[in-house]
Formats: sequence, C-alpha cells, structure tokens
Amino acid sequence: MRAMSTITLSEAMLLAQRVVDLANMAGTPVAVCVMDLEYRPVATMAMDGVALEYVNIAKRKAETALRIGADTSTMTEPDWSPRDHMVMAARGLAVFRGGVLIDDNQGFTICAIGISALSEYDDEALGRAVEQAVDIVGGQLTLVPLPRTYQPVDHSVANHGDWGGPCDATDAAGPDVTHTHSRLGGITGQVSGPSASGHGELRR
Repeated sequence: MRAMSTITLSEAMLLAQRVVDLANMAGTPVAVCVMDLEYRPVATMAMDGVALEYVNIAKRKAETALRIGADTSTMTEPDWSPRDHMVMAARGLAVFRGGVLIDDNQGFTICAIGISALSEYDDEALGRAVEQAVDIVGGQLTLVPLPRTYQPVDHSVANHGDWGGPCDATDAAGPDVTHTHSRLGGITGQVSGPSASGHGELRR
C-alpha cells in the first residue's frame, strides 16, 4: 500500500511537467509548485518569461490548500468572512483560486499544486486538469496520456492581463469563523478597507 506521508521528487516533477505541457499547449506561461504534506516545495518550475513573484504565489497557493485541507477555490464561497480572509492573508496564505489538492485513487491527499501567472480561474483549471489525470498503479503515481489540445478557460485575462505584481490577497472572501479558529489559532478582529478587486480580474 502506498505511504501517504509524502510525494517523491520524480512524482512531483511529473506533475509539474504536466502543468507546463498543458500551459505550452495553450501558449500561456505559468509558475507551478508541487508541495508535499509536510509543506516542502518538492518541485517548482517557472516557464520562460514568468516573474519570480508568480513563483512565490504558486508556493503560497499550494501551502494554503494543504493547510485548509481543500482547494483554495473554497475560500471564495460566501461563508468565508472578510475578517477571516484577512487572517489568512496576514499569515502569508493565498485566498484565491489556483491551489489544488491532489488525491490518490482512494481519496487520500498526496500533495498540493499551486499555479500562478494567469487569471485565478485559469490557474485553477490547470490544477484540476492535472488532478483528473492522476492515477496510482502498483503504488506508483502515473498520469493518463496528455490530451491533444488544451485551451485556457479565461481568454480575456490569459491574453490581456496587465497586472505584473503579486496579489495582496485581500480581494476574496475568507473562511468562516469556526473553520479559521480550528486551523489558524482563533485570531479575531474586524476587517475593513478597500478591496483589491477594484483592479478588475488579475493574474495571480
């Protein structure tokens, strides 16, 4: 039976390379980080032309998915309060899409992937494409064959995004109070102030 404590370097490289292959098909360079269950960035790749900021965001997305035990897209749901959203951002975590958990055939999480540099929706779509390709055969991680084509889901941002810096993680909803208290130590306080969403759809 496969040990669930970590992912090997070769497996992490396989997952990261699949992200790169899909992004190449779409003509959309990205940064990707594959992180094991002990929060180690086992494999990190930045395609040509991708700024360092996006590498750091990819790492934050992967770590956040592991810490909350779910894809980071769940933090955009209405029951995550602005207060708890700020708690997450203050701790250096990412509160937008693009962090995806990778599970084995039995539903056990083996790692997380963080993807950045496109819109958060395209980042998430790439992660889910890799997640759906994973198979465990004889205790080894494998991937189904690469599809013939892959297109980004959010063409307007993937082709015309004009924001070049890391997102401050203050423009998405945060986790509900109970969830945040159980995972982040019960920090409280009210958050107010302008939202980064005023910039429109950003590449993250």
